[in-house]
Amino acid sequence: MSGQIGFKVVTPEGTAVEKTVSFTKLMSITGEIGVTPSHTPMLVILKPGKLMTRDINATETTYFVPEGVAHITKKTITIMAPFVEEKKTIDQKRAEAAKQRAEDRIKKPKKETDTARAKASLIRAENRLKVLLKD
Repeated sequence: MSGQIGFKVVTPEGTAVEKTVSFTKLMSITGEIGVTPSHTPMLVILKPGKLMTRDINATETTYFVPEGVAHITKKTITIMAPFVEEKKTIDQKRAEAAKQRAEDRIKKPKKETDTARAKASLIRAENRLKVLLKD
């Protein structure tokens, strides 16, 4: 398995993605991290954003993760997240509607509005759209 690393995304429902890759790029709270086989082991807190994998044939797959934790070892990457969406399955209209709802809640909060939750929703929606609309 030289030049390859096991990759898995686990959600509360179980394993959502499992494959072998040669490279993974993820967004941590301290910045973008590229992971190749034999990477230094670490735990990483993920922020909402892009997760990209590249297989041994140089085929890239892009995902959106809303938050999570990555456990990186020399031979495996395990992402634990509430959910994961492959770029090609993101519904643009739904993401734009979620962004608009969050913006409306922030601009005109009602007594029962959880502003922190609305801000987190806005960040997720904006990052979901970035994943969808960027290369």
